[in-house]
Amino acid sequence: SSVGPSSAEFGRRRARPKGLRLTGLLPAPLRRLGARIPPLKPRRLKGLGLGLLLGVALLACVTEQAPTLPPAVTPPEPEIRVRLFEHPLAKTATTTVGLQGAWQLQGESGASYGVVALRQPTLEVSLERGGLHVKGFDPLGTWLELLPQDDDATFTLNERTYLGALRLEPTASGKGLQATNTLGIEAYLLGVVGYESPLGWLDEALYSQAIAARTYALVGLKPTRDYDVVDDTRDQVYRGLMDTPEHRARLRKLVDGTRGVVVTYEGKPITTYFHSTCGGDTVPAEWIFPWVHEPFEPWSGASDCPCQASKYYRWEQPRELGKGQDPDAQSPAQALVLKLPLTAATIEHYPRGGYVKNLLLTDQTGEVTRVPGWEARRVFGLRGYAFDVQLGAGGMSLEFTGRGWGHGVGMCQFGAQGRAKQGWTHGQILANYYPGTQLVTLPYAAE
Repeated sequence: SSVGPSSAEFGRRRARPKGLRLTGLLPAPLRRLGARIPPLKPRRLKGLGLGLLLGVALLACVTEQAPTLPPAVTPPEPEIRVRLFEHPLAKTATTTVGLQGAWQLQGESGASYGVVALRQPTLEVSLERGGLHVKGFDPLGTWLELLPQDDDATFTLNERTYLGALRLEPTASGKGLQATNTLGIEAYLLGVVGYESPLGWLDEALYSQAIAARTYALVGLKPTRDYDVVDDTRDQVYRGLMDTPEHRARLRKLVDGTRGVVVTYEGKPITTYFHSTCGGDTVPAEWIFPWVHEPFEPWSGASDCPCQASKYYRWEQPRELGKGQDPDAQSPAQALVLKLPLTAATIEHYPRGGYVKNLLLTDQTGEVTRVPGWEARRVFGLRGYAFDVQLGAGGMSLEFTGRGWGHGVGMCQFGAQGRAKQGWTHGQILANYYPGTQLVTLPYAAE
C-alpha cells in the first residue's frame, strides 16, 4: 500500500512507546493563599477584639475559594472521512445497511429518526429521481446520515462492519451512490493495521505499521474536500472491524499501545509512504513519483532490507505484446504504441536496488521508445519498479524478472517484520525507513 501528500495539524496520549509530547509548558501551580500565612499564636489575639476575628474568618473564607488554574484543555481526537467502496457503489442505485446498537437517522429534508437495531436491523436504501429513500421512512432528500448513539454501535455495508458515522448520497453523475465513513483516527486504525500487515507478525513490526498508518492518515486530511482518503491501496487498505474478538483485541492493543504517536521531520508529521516488499533496498521518492522533484531525507531510502520472507522478494512476469494492456495492471494507462516486432529491449537503472529509470524498446526501423520506469510498471502490470527485461522469441514478448512488490518508497512492511525478528524496536525500524525523523506524541493523546 502507499500514501499521498497533504498536510494537517492535529492534536490526545497514554501508555505507549516513547515519544515526545507536543503539550507546551504550563505555569507552576498557584499556591493556596492560606499556605503563605504564618500560624497565629494565641497571645497575638489578646485584646484585638471582634474586628480581627472577623478578618481572620474572612481570610479563611478567601483561602478556601482561592483561584486555581483551570485544567489543561486536551484537543479532541481528529476525525477522518473515508470514501467506502467508491467504484462498486457508483454503479448501483440500491444498497442495504445493517445496524447494531442505537442510531440516529437524519436526512437532508430535515427528517430525523431514532433507530434501535433490535427493532430495525437493516435499512434498504435506494436512489430514486435524485433523492434517497429508505424503506419504511419518509423521503430524506439528497443525502442521509446515520449517527451512532453509543461507542459500540456498528454498521455493516457490503458485508463489512464499521465503527463511526455513515453518509450516503448520490454520485456527481446521479447514477449511483457514494458512502463516506466518519470516525476518530484511532478507531480508523483498527480497520487498517490488520489488513496492511498480518496480525501474526511481531509486535514491534505492527507498532511500526500502526504509527506509519496513523501519520499517513493525519497528513492526508483534506478539509477542502468532502472526504479525506479512500479505502484501498490508492491510500491505505481500510476494511472496518475484523471478524473475531481475538483479532479485534489484538488490534486494540497495537493501536492503543501507540496512541497519538506519529513520525515527524523538523517538527512536522510527514507522508509516511510504505509498501509490501522492497526486494532488498528502498528507493528515494524522486526516482519513483513524478510529483517529487527534490530529495527529501525521510524519503531517501534504506539498504540491506531483510524482506526475503515475501514471496515477491523475487519474481518473473512474462508479457506478450500486441494484446492490449495486461488485465493485472494496477490502474488504467494510455496504450503504449509500438511497431512490432521489437528488435531490442534494454533498461537504464538508477544506481541502487535495480530500480528502473527508463525502459528502452527498439523496433525494426531503429526507433527507440523510452518508457519511464513508473509508467512501465503501470502499462505492463508489473509488481514493482525494480526489474530487468529480456526480449522474447520473435520480438513479440518481454520477459520481466524483478524484485519487490509496491513502489519501494518508505517503510518495507516485510522488512519491518524482518527487523523485528532481529530484535529491533519500532523506534529503530521507523528511524531506519524514514531517516532523520523523530517520534512525537500528539496532544490529543494526553491522559
